Amino acid sequence: MDNPSRQLAMAAGLVVLVIFALLLAHVSPGYFNNEIYLGGLILLQLLIAAVWKFRNVFFAFLMTTFVWAGVDLPMAEAWTSARWGVLLVGAVVGYVLFIHDRSRRFHAFHLVAFFSVAAAFVSALVSTYPKTAVLKAISLFMLFLWAGAGGRLAIHGREASFFRGLLVACEMVTAFTAVSYFIFHAQFWGNPNSLGLVMGIGIAPLLFWGSMVAETRPLRLRRSAAFYVSMILLFYSVSRASIMGGICAIAMVCVALRKHKLLLKGAMLALFCVAVTAILAPDKLASFTDVSTSKVLYKDHRESGIVGSRKSPWQQTVNVISQHPWFGSGFGTSPSGREDNSEGMYSSNTDNSREHGSSYLAIIEWVGLVGIVPFAALLLLLVWKIGQALAWMSRTRCADHPLVPIVLVLLGGFIHAAFEDWLFAVGYYFAVFFWTLAFALFDVVPVHAPKSNRMPEFLHPAVFDRVPGIPSRVQS
Repeated sequence: MDNPSRQLAMAAGLVVLVIFALLLAHVSPGYFNNEIYLGGLILLQLLIAAVWKFRNVFFAFLMTTFVWAGVDLPMAEAWTSARWGVLLVGAVVGYVLFIHDRSRRFHAFHLVAFFSVAAAFVSALVSTYPKTAVLKAISLFMLFLWAGAGGRLAIHGREASFFRGLLVACEMVTAFTAVSYFIFHAQFWGNPNSLGLVMGIGIAPLLFWGSMVAETRPLRLRRSAAFYVSMILLFYSVSRASIMGGICAIAMVCVALRKHKLLLKGAMLALFCVAVTAILAPDKLASFTDVSTSKVLYKDHRESGIVGSRKSPWQQTVNVISQHPWFGSGFGTSPSGREDNSEGMYSSNTDNSREHGSSYLAIIEWVGLVGIVPFAALLLLLVWKIGQALAWMSRTRCADHPLVPIVLVLLGGFIHAAFEDWLFAVGYYFAVFFWTLAFALFDVVPVHAPKSNRMPEFLHPAVFDRVPGIPSRVQS
């Protein structure tokens, strides 16, 4: 929206819209006494404002709508429907702006994503609920279109302001969550697994990176405090997949960056806390260990082993795959044994969706062995790119680069998705966040390591503004 003529056209359109609204209020005042119409008008105004500053604002607005629709807060039901309109606008506007930007191009990753959407549509035709499956395939197309165009515009070329704002948002969300859970006992994230996913895969790794590259001591202390609170909330959720995914992602990036001392300090701090607890309150430590073993490791399924809570959904998913091996049960829909073949059913419920215990098993069930090919290629391309990023970090030991926080989130997400089925659940807010960063990764991963004492071109001040709290020179 930097083109003056485009801004002038939008300003003229806004004036016309205001005049039309005033005339409508004069002719039909009843429309402005209805809560639904007023809510729609407010949403339209917010949407226009977000589109006006698309690169700077729209990502935050989109994530706010999806998060609000997925948490236990007032007006959540209204945002449940409104989020799809916001995603549609973001996908269309982002694509139009992207194709007019000559400095950016599509990658093979985008082509594979297109084939994945095509496979989702094919599987929808054989679903027990074809209407629901087609709508879910359309939502997947909108997500990939947004992430491949508009999402990239929100990050690439403005990494400094994007990650600065993202870190501030992580601090705010962490503080708000801690106050809500520990003071008001309001668990607005709902499912403990959602709390664990947000804290362990999203917020904690980002805050860890932010504290690691902070330039000033007050900034480092503030981000470190927020990181410790997010870790407390992570363990409070007792989400095994989130704990394992977050810790493994942080450890892998530290090893790649050769930050072994940082890992050692973390391990020693944990042992110190355990030792102090054992000296001051040995009974409480024993009780905590017993409860943690039961809740975290076994999820109250000690007799079934560590994965006892996952065996049932895994087995049910494998049974459905054996019944629909080639084209699956339909994208986003899963037989539950209570089907009534209702043609009027457009949304997910307990009849057409259920827990799978793994995003990878879920997508195999949905699209079958034929349709899984492009999805597998999509994930393998992403893993290959993450491997490139880790190799680059190992060669340069450069932590102050935008690919580091992106890799942290994607690594944790890949591990977590093996035990929770959210990766291709388009309506889930973390899926939107994950795929936006996944497409952006292909814009920020450098191919070659920079030469000694020379700033690489992608970090030159003319291209990449220095993030406050991040050194301007790369230490090779």
